[in-house]
Amino acid sequence: MTSPSLPPAEEQPGNIFAGYSSVKMPAHKAFEIDPYQGSGKKHPRPHIILPSWVPGPVSMNPQHSKTLICSMATFDNVPRTTLAEVFSHFVIPVYPNTQRRSDEYTLNATIDWDNDNQWVIGIAYPVPPGLFTHQWTQRRYPYLPMRVAEDELDKLGEVVIQRRRKWLQMMRNPDMRRTLIIDFYNTRRNSNRSSNRPNHTIQRQVPPAQPSGSASAVR
Repeated sequence: MTSPSLPPAEEQPGNIFAGYSSVKMPAHKAFEIDPYQGSGKKHPRPHIILPSWVPGPVSMNPQHSKTLICSMATFDNVPRTTLAEVFSHFVIPVYPNTQRRSDEYTLNATIDWDNDNQWVIGIAYPVPPGLFTHQWTQRRYPYLPMRVAEDELDKLGEVVIQRRRKWLQMMRNPDMRRTLIIDFYNTRRNSNRSSNRPNHTIQRQVPPAQPSGSASAVR
């Protein structure tokens, strides 16, 4: 049930919504291989809506949603050095992630995340139909939806583009592409629990608004 204290949120850039998805979905987009169809997760994970100027996948279907997102993940709190190379390339720490490096960009949400091992997977892809279930909130502030402010979202968008540009250069090498795909599947087989760990889950279910005549999201 929608909380009376929160209006329904529109799918606007910077808003963060919960949805059942697998980290395989953005990875498949990065490799430009068949879309991953399963949710692969028992608990919802957060997804950030990106600015409209961030480019989507190279082979983006024109029939797909024009709204692009980045998935977020905890990867079962494993060390980042054990992640598959595709994730090592694209992950962006979310403050106060304890694995963040002093020389790298760290995303700051409007409220500090209540998990010190949260990541953004910096792969932009279209919103799958019916993905979003409700706005992402935290136990500490159940009536305050998590979001990313406009200036911070611009920084995130630039990093996503930079990572994408470097990745596409790597993908031009067929041998490297094949090696990275094999590494992805081997790593997933060795650590198949990350999709089933809750992201310090949502306490209030606030469904997304319909496109027409909806109230603006809490900022």
